[in-house]
Amino acid sequence: MGATDVLPLIPISGVTLEECAALSRDLAKRIADELRIPTYCYEAAAFRPERKNLAVCRAGEYEALPEKLAHADSAPDFGARPYDEGVARTGATTVGARDFLIAVNFNLNTPPPAAPTPSRSTSARRAAPSARATPLRAKS
Repeated sequence: MGATDVLPLIPISGVTLEECAALSRDLAKRIADELRIPTYCYEAAAFRPERKNLAVCRAGEYEALPEKLAHADSAPDFGARPYDEGVARTGATTVGARDFLIAVNFNLNTPPPAAPTPSRSTSARRAAPSARATPLRAKS
């Protein structure tokens, strides 16, 4: 949604999830007040039940911000204002408190598939794919 998409506070030791939620709300307000970045609160810090789900806050991503900022029901928890040049530069962010989450990304080092060029031979293959098929045989 913006330069900083999501900023979770996670209780590790000597702090509760509820304390992290209070800290994240304070942080969200500071981000909005001091940096002028519209900020949503999610998971344990959510002010609305539907915003416990991060996907609800992210709905439409950056491209949806002009519309989201125009309506009270989808406006951020802190820093609500009309879409302007500042929001265009920074986007919005989400701040919250949650338990541990282990996410894994895989970078597949493969080239993107080439766009097919329609030709007479590809049209023929589409019309009769079984003519090219090689049957699989079990090894004996």
